[in-house]
Amino acid sequence: MIEKNFLTKDMKKIMIKVKILKLIGSKRTYSYAITKEIAQSKHMARFFNGKGAVKDEVYNTINALEKSGYIRLVKQPKSGRVTNYYAITKEGKSVLDDTKKVFASSMKEISKIFK
Repeated sequence: MIEKNFLTKDMKKIMIKVKILKLIGSKRTYSYAITKEIAQSKHMARFFNGKGAVKDEVYNTINALEKSGYIRLVKQPKSGRVTNYYAITKEGKSVLDDTKKVFASSMKEISKIFK
């Protein structure tokens, strides 16, 4: 696990938001599947102290993204019960595209800093 300092905490928050937006942007999905995907990702797992921490962080981030209007809850009947899926909104797609551009240009600058 990466040492917890203010830089890695900020990086974790940004990375999990981007990862969740990307997952939901590629297909409608539910929170358990998102938690499982992030917990199994070696890159993302290093930010957390176990699966409980991943679950808490995912659920908190999903709530924040929903409140921001970047994702929305979709209730879909399935086998006689309602399943809750998340879908990305137009604003969420726009933010994800903008973030991708910012990251691409920022990586060049960060590489220069660490040379």
